[in-house]
Amino acid sequence: MTLSSAAPASVQAATVTPRRAIIEYRYKIVRGYLYRRLYDASHDRWLGPWERA
Repeated sequence: MTLSSAAPASVQAATVTPRRAIIEYRYKIVRGYLYRRLYDASHDRWLGPWERA
């Protein structure tokens, strides 16, 4: 008996598909100046500080 034939069919057919994070800039205007900040939408968190654009 080989190792591949001993595993259940459901385990052999399983595949892993990695997903890319959704990272985008968010913008705001403060006192007439435009600011931007990186946001990771797939994990709902900020990735850096606000910077003037």
